Amino acid sequence: MVRIFWCLALLGAVLSVDCRMVAGYEDLELTPTGTGGQGAADGGGGSGASGGSGGDAGAGGSGPQVTITMLTAEPDRIVGSRQVELAWEVENADSCEFDEGLGEAAPYWGTVQVKPSSTTIYTLTCQGPGGPASQDVTATVYGVTLVGGGGFTCARVHNNNLKCFGSNSAGQLGIGDTDNRGDVSGEMGAVLLPIDVGAGHNVLVVDPGDEHTCVILDDNNVKCWGENSRGQLGIGITEDQGDDPGEMGDLLAWVTVGGADGIAAGGRHSCAKLLNGNVKCWGANDQGQLGIGHANDVGGLGTDMQNLPEVQLGANRTATMLVAGTAHSCALLDDATVKCWGA
Repeated sequence: MVRIFWCLALLGAVLSVDCRMVAGYEDLELTPTGTGGQGAADGGGGSGASGGSGGDAGAGGSGPQVTITMLTAEPDRIVGSRQVELAWEVENADSCEFDEGLGEAAPYWGTVQVKPSSTTIYTLTCQGPGGPASQDVTATVYGVTLVGGGGFTCARVHNNNLKCFGSNSAGQLGIGDTDNRGDVSGEMGAVLLPIDVGAGHNVLVVDPGDEHTCVILDDNNVKCWGENSRGQLGIGITEDQGDDPGEMGDLLAWVTVGGADGIAAGGRHSCAKLLNGNVKCWGANDQGQLGIGHANDVGGLGTDMQNLPEVQLGANRTATMLVAGTAHSCALLDDATVKCWGA
């Protein structure tokens, strides 16, 4: 690119050179502080008419700072072995490189397909005149899951679908009736329908109880269906869900405990590990299995879940894993100790 300047030199005790770009560019004013025409314009060495003392503008890593303006993994959570697209945008970089064996990346923008077999953190590091910059993105991988409840089994398969089979006395299979599945020929395989958990949603975690099933979806919300006589579905009523048409999918209410990444369904109660590591339980509580200091059931009335307290795990303690039995619950804590409550 050619840029044209016009300059005005004023002679006196101090030489002042005022240069302006013709095409509306920013003004540039160079004003050396000594006499004798120091060379401020080019930073050259020497003194007097040959120019003043100067330095290298790039010394010490000076220059525009490298900025990674975007680094994403899409989707960032998958089940089984699926492709993930990493996308990035970078400013002021000369070179970029991914770790995890991916090698060089374009120093401006680009995408690359990866297929992680387990949860993986990808780090993009870029170099530029202002020094390096790096940023991480995580692709979380959930494996195929097969879990059993009270007389029925659920399988979360590689395409994120959830299918349950076996006993269905209270709609715990989530398919809109109370007929068992898998007890006669012609009910399994492609004939067995995946459970509708809501438009655009996939199941990340599933745990079946005695006659109800709870899941965590890909937005970390919780849904439960099946037997609900003690409020174990956590939706403010005590009617079973999933045993009749028109009760699943978007029509099935969320359990309003907030975002969760762990779930445990017991006999007739349920517990969730929230994203902050706290625990909330609801449903049957005749044996104290909810861990909230009384023996009243919670979850079957409209205001129950709004006022549901957290289980007190101890000062500054959080849960890393949950399990639930017939009438008790246990949590593995962040200090590798275990606490249980109920009977």
